[in-house]
Amino acid sequence: MKENLTRSQIRAKIRWGVFGIFVLLIAASAFDAPIFFNRAIDKVNAVSNLGLPRMPEKSFNLGLDLQGGAHLVYQADVSQIDANERGAAVEGVRDVIERRVNALGVSEPIVQTTKVGDAYRIIVELPGVTDINQAIKMIGETPILEFKEQNHEPARQLTAEEKKGLEDFNKEAKKKAGEALKKAKVGADFGGLVKEYSDDVVSKNNGGYLNFVNKNSPYFDLFGWAEKAKEGEISKEFVDSYEGLNVLKRGTERDGQEEVKASHILICYLGAKNCDTPLYNKEKAQEKAQELYNQANAGNFAQLAKDNSTDQGSKDSGGDLGWFGKGKMVKEFEDAVFGAQAGQIVGPVETQFGFHIIYKQDKRISKEYELWRILVNTKKESDILPPQEEWKATGLSGKQLERSEVVSDPQTGVVQVSLSFDSEGKDLFAAVTERNVGKPVAIFLDGQPISVPNVNEPRCRWS
Repeated sequence: MKENLTRSQIRAKIRWGVFGIFVLLIAASAFDAPIFFNRAIDKVNAVSNLGLPRMPEKSFNLGLDLQGGAHLVYQADVSQIDANERGAAVEGVRDVIERRVNALGVSEPIVQTTKVGDAYRIIVELPGVTDINQAIKMIGETPILEFKEQNHEPARQLTAEEKKGLEDFNKEAKKKAGEALKKAKVGADFGGLVKEYSDDVVSKNNGGYLNFVNKNSPYFDLFGWAEKAKEGEISKEFVDSYEGLNVLKRGTERDGQEEVKASHILICYLGAKNCDTPLYNKEKAQEKAQELYNQANAGNFAQLAKDNSTDQGSKDSGGDLGWFGKGKMVKEFEDAVFGAQAGQIVGPVETQFGFHIIYKQDKRISKEYELWRILVNTKKESDILPPQEEWKATGLSGKQLERSEVVSDPQTGVVQVSLSFDSEGKDLFAAVTERNVGKPVAIFLDGQPISVPNVNEPRCRWS
């Protein structure tokens, strides 16, 4: 059926059509150029007070065609690799390249593998990279594989010159802090002394104000003095902290967070975190924990912990954990102990460490104290000596490695890494594993640890 429209209806349709196109044009402009759209909105709002919403100003990730960059294609030489292992080998190379690309700080790079016929290729796209030669050099370098052991060598001692420099610095610091303390004692303006003497860049512009501190705050080493001082009191002597010498002024006090005093018995199991000498599998550990929970009371709890707990850090003290607030324990443990009543024993509570029986002995509200300070920095030996490296080289590296593969132990089914070395590598590996039985040996790739397995026995296989 044909629709007959009057001239006025036709004009109205045209007007609405033009209006719709105009609205779409504004919407598209706002989306494509939100900065300019928002400027217009701001002007309208300033005149009319309509409060029109602004568009979110998003940045777009441009590809290589718009942003520029590097498009690199590498062809892998897999001629010396068994056919059924070539795919995994190329993926391993891809992982190395991706790690190096991420170190370049490239935004949204693409590193992917592809197979064309029998040829394996790795495609690398680096948007925005301007120094293509530097990128090629970094990506194309031979991966450096190293085996390292824990470094237990004693740190070097300070030289005579370093010792004298340290002593002179601290002597001057003590003199400076002494002047500040002397003036503070006779009632000099504390804020003025802060500006003149304090080395604390954080609090110096606030008259030395540290806000309220508690024993779990970054200023925990000042808490002991504040706890014993009175409101308005200024320290009579220096208060040492890890940063240096402090002249302190105490303000008011207030209630802080809830703290609890608790003890626990831990029964860990094979596979639980930090369970170095497991006596039980998970099922047996839960049964043992339930048995201990059924026996436990306030009178025998400490003895049960000494006899049964696998937490070596607390068992000798009857499982005592002392006082602690929220944020100090893992969530499952924290929820259980803070949800219990004082004097209550709860459990078994499972965490990543095993099964716990928890005795909540008491609770209290901690105190927080308002503090101001003048800090004069001092130096320690650790400020001069370089930090001790956690790992040291063993001489064993990728150049002695002939082959590696993931295998399963035929008896236990445990996944293991089988390593095959040349004659030099075998001798080095034997020496490294012999002196590190029960200890970790780290595998580094390009200076970063990729695996830190424990040596179970002196042989060429780790679990």
